[in-house]
Amino acid sequence: MKLQELLKDLCKNHYLGKVATYIYVIEFQKRGLPHAHILLIFSQDSKLHSVKDYDSIISAELSDLAVYPLAYETVTSTMMHSLCGVLNPLAPCMKNGLCQKHYLKSFQSTTQKNSDGYPIYRKRDNGSFVEVRSGICLDNRWVIPHNVELVTKYDAHINIEICNSVLAIKYLYKYVYKGYDQATIALSQPDNSNEP
Repeated sequence: MKLQELLKDLCKNHYLGKVATYIYVIEFQKRGLPHAHILLIFSQDSKLHSVKDYDSIISAELSDLAVYPLAYETVTSTMMHSLCGVLNPLAPCMKNGLCQKHYLKSFQSTTQKNSDGYPIYRKRDNGSFVEVRSGICLDNRWVIPHNVELVTKYDAHINIEICNSVLAIKYLYKYVYKGYDQATIALSQPDNSNEP
């Protein structure tokens, strides 16, 4: 029900802009619950052209507790990248000693466009942090990009990224066509014909 409501908010209520077309797929990960990958293609008058446009719909920082208390609770509980790197070298995201999601990000005073089509989101060093287990404090460098309005409404992990590249389409079509996990199982019954 949440997914259908989210699609309605995105595609009919235009929470992020007027959507020309969209596609989504449900992924069933082995280590987690099913989740949706959604690709939105905005109409020409809603396309994002500047970093100001990016910042108007995406935040990669802790929400202000005084202004957005519900978003703050959701961001601190569901939108923080899990401990990895030197803090947890055995984290699932680690491969060959590096985080595959490129965390811990650097502080960034402004959002910047990047040559690969994905922006580098603003992550200011403003003293904001949340304390997690064992007294470890996570700041804006650990926040996963999101939309404040959507995480407030849905109280759920909703990662939002901007991609001005054909790579996003290729990425999602991979999910459409890869099919479900499959296994071959052989069942046999012991031959008891020799028993009396």
